[in-house]
Amino acid sequence: MLRTEAVKAVGGSRTVRLPPAGSTRTWYMGLNNMSGKVGFSVGPALGGVVLALEPLVLRLLCVLACLAAGLYAVSLEGTIPDDLRRTPIPKGATG
Repeated sequence: MLRTEAVKAVGGSRTVRLPPAGSTRTWYMGLNNMSGKVGFSVGPALGGVVLALEPLVLRLLCVLACLAAGLYAVSLEGTIPDDLRRTPIPKGATG
């Protein structure tokens, strides 16, 4: 467990070429890292409170969050340029 946490701590610097100090990409990478840490800290705490109050509501909220994220991802798919798509569109298909 400790080894995986240590790898996570340096993973970003191993995989990304660091931008010059003060650039907007530095700010974005820091904010992205911090948002993940906050989510993993606050999420279980809020989930525990909801679970203690009403167990079935937590499951319903999780289902709704996954459904909303899936629908949002599908709605964004049309905005990806054709030359950047990883999944090719079959010939003769409309989309």
